[in-house]
Amino acid sequence: MAIIQSIREKYAKLAGVVIVIALLGFVLMDFGSGGRVASDTIAKVNGRKISYTEFENYVQQKEQEIRMQNPQMTMSELIRGQIRDQAWVDIINEGILKDLYKDLGITVSEAEMNDLLFGSNPDPMIRQAFTNPQTGQFNAQEAGQMIRQLRNDPEQKQMWQNFENEIKNNRLEQKFNSLILGGLYMPKKLAEQSIALTEKLAAGELVLLPYSLISDNEIEISDEELKAYIQKNAKLYTNKQETRTIQYVNFEVIPSSEDTSNSIARMEEIREEFAQVQGDDLEEFLNLHQGSNVLPFTYFNEEQILPLDNGSIIWEAGVNEVTQPMFEGNEIWISKIVEKLNMPKEVSTQHIFVASEIQGNTIISMEEAKETLDSAIAEINSGKTFAEVAQLVSDDNIAQQGGQYTFTPQDRSTIDPLFAKAVYNNPKGSKEIVKVESDDLKGYYYVEILERSAETALYQKIAILNQAFDADKNTISDIYNQASKFGEGVLNGGDFEEVARDLNKNVLQSSGIVKHSQVIPGLGASAELGRWIQEAKVGDHSGIIDVGGQFVIAKLTDIQSKGLMQINSSNREQIKALVLKEKKAEKLSQQYNSSNSLSEIAQKANQEIIAFDGVSFDRPFIPNVGQEPKVVGYVLNASNSGKVSKGIWGESGVIYVNPEIKSEKLQVGHSPSSLQSQFKQQYSQRALSTIIEQLSNKANIKDLRNKVYR
Repeated sequence: MAIIQSIREKYAKLAGVVIVIALLGFVLMDFGSGGRVASDTIAKVNGRKISYTEFENYVQQKEQEIRMQNPQMTMSELIRGQIRDQAWVDIINEGILKDLYKDLGITVSEAEMNDLLFGSNPDPMIRQAFTNPQTGQFNAQEAGQMIRQLRNDPEQKQMWQNFENEIKNNRLEQKFNSLILGGLYMPKKLAEQSIALTEKLAAGELVLLPYSLISDNEIEISDEELKAYIQKNAKLYTNKQETRTIQYVNFEVIPSSEDTSNSIARMEEIREEFAQVQGDDLEEFLNLHQGSNVLPFTYFNEEQILPLDNGSIIWEAGVNEVTQPMFEGNEIWISKIVEKLNMPKEVSTQHIFVASEIQGNTIISMEEAKETLDSAIAEINSGKTFAEVAQLVSDDNIAQQGGQYTFTPQDRSTIDPLFAKAVYNNPKGSKEIVKVESDDLKGYYYVEILERSAETALYQKIAILNQAFDADKNTISDIYNQASKFGEGVLNGGDFEEVARDLNKNVLQSSGIVKHSQVIPGLGASAELGRWIQEAKVGDHSGIIDVGGQFVIAKLTDIQSKGLMQINSSNREQIKALVLKEKKAEKLSQQYNSSNSLSEIAQKANQEIIAFDGVSFDRPFIPNVGQEPKVVGYVLNASNSGKVSKGIWGESGVIYVNPEIKSEKLQVGHSPSSLQSQFKQQYSQRALSTIIEQLSNKANIKDLRNKVYR
C-alpha cells in the first residue's frame, strides 16, 4: 500500500492549495475531554502563563494547516494525538524563546510584518492560504483585501491574529537560527584529522569467546547490582519527564467472510450507477461514494498505476469501462478511465489572466475583463515586455514570475478545461485568447506557447472508487463479547497474562507513555485510554476501550518519575540481561587475560582464530563477527599494532585481537574543505534543537494540564 500513499501525497500537493475561505471554517471551540475546572492556565514557563485557550487555538490551527496541505487525508485520532503532543512542545519552546529573543534584541518590526503579509514576496504561509485552488494562482492585491477584512471581522479577528502570530514566530526563529549559524565555525584541522583516521586500514586475527560459553545459571544477580548498573550508566537511564508503561490485550475488529461478501455486494450496486454517470456529474458521484484517502480524480501515467496490486487491470481497461470489484490492500476498488490522451511531458507558457469573478465574488464585468486584456495585448504588441505587462495586469500568482509557467500533465485536471485545451493542444509559437465561465472562475486568458516537449506519453484520467471492509454489528458484538470475557476473568482475580493465555491472546506492552499524551506507542491514539493511564495506579486494569477500531483492555505496570530510572517488573529483565552480559564478560576476561597468544586462547576455549582484513572507520564491520565498535577502535590505533589485546567486551562476546595497521590507505573520496563544509552543515542542522533542549532543561516549566483537563 506504500505506492498508494505516495501517489496520494503527490496529488494532494497539486490539489491541496486552499484559499483563505478554508480558514474561515476555523472555529474556536472547547476540545477539553470530559470538562474543565475554573483555571485557564495550562502551563507556566519562567513565570509566564500559557492559557488553555492559547493552547487549544494553536492545536486547532495546526489541524487546519494539515487539512489545507492534505485535503483528502482523514484526520484520525492518532494524527490528532500527535498534533497535540507536538503543539505542547512547540508552545513550551515558544515560551522559552520569547525571553531569549528579548534579551538578544531580536524583533520583527511592524514594517517587516506588513512586508510578510502584503509585500511582493509574502510569507509562504500567506501564499499558500490565499492561492486559488482552481487556478493555482496567487493574487497579492486580493489577498491584501481579504486580510484587512479578516482583521476587522469580530468573528474571525482572533483566529487571524493567531495566524499572524505564527508567521511572526517563524520569522523570529529564522533570525535566531541565522544568528546561531553565523557563529558556528568548523576548524579545517578537524576535517584533516577525520580524513587521516578514515584512511587507516587494519588487518589481523582475533578470537571471539561468545557469552554462551558461560551458562546463565552460573551467574547470580542481585537488585543492588541492577541499581549499580543504572547508576553507572545514568546518562542512558535518566528520564527527562515522567513516563508510564502498560500491558494490554487487543481484540481487533476484523470483518468476517460474510461481511466481506456484503461489502462486495454493495460495491456491485454502486458499480452499476458508476457505469452510467458521465461528465460533470461524475465528480459529484465520486464525492458521494468514495471512501477516505482515495487517489484523486486526475491524469496518471503508466509508471504511477502499474505498481498497484491491480495496476494492470486499472490501466488496461477501455474508456468508460468499469472494472470488476478488486481487492487493493484492505479496501475494495472499482475504477473507470474517463479519457486517454497523449500529452507532452512539459509545456512552457506565458499567460495573462484577467478575472471577472472568483468563487462567486464579482470583480469586474466580463466586458471590462475583455477590454483590460485587449489593452494588455496591445501594450505587448507595442513593445512592452510580456513580463512587465503580466505583473501589472494579471490576476494570478504567475504574474510575479512574468506570467511564465511550465505545465505538466498532472496540472491539467487543476485548471479550467478550455484553458487546458489551449495549453496542451496548441503548437509552439501559438497565441490564443480563452474565455472561461465556470462556476468558480470567470474571465479571460491570453496564452502563448513557448516550448513543448518533443517526447509525449499516454496519460489516462482515471476515476477510482474505494470502500473499506466494514464489520457489521453482529461481528462487532462477537468481538466485544470476547473482550468482555477477558475483562471478567481479570476482574475476578485472574492473572492478566494467564487469562490472556487461556484465551489464546498475546499480552503486548507499550512503554514511554508521556504525561497527558493521547498517543500510545505501538497501539495508536485514544483520549480515553490516555486519560485512564494518567489516573490509574500500578496494577490497575482498565475497562474495554475502543482504540482505532480495536477493543483494548490495559494494565498499568510501571510509573517512572523524572530522574534516574527505577527497577521494577516492567524493566527488570531488560536490565538483568545487560548485567548478565557484563558479568559473563568479566568472568571470561579473568579466565583468559593471562594467556600469551591468540592460539593459546583459542585452544583453551575450543574456538577458532578468525582472520580479518580491510577494517576502517568507514567500514567498521568485521566479517564473521559483526559490528564491534570497541574492537574497531583498538585495531585502528597504531600503538596497538602487533599487540594481543586484553579481553574486549563486545556485543556478541569477549574478543581478543592482534591487529596490524596496513601501509596502503583507503581512498576516502573527499577533500578536507568539502568535509569541513559537511561537518558544518551537520552541526548547523542540530544547533537550534540542541540550544532549545539546553534552555528547556534550565527553564522553570510547570505543567498544569492536570488542573485544566478532567
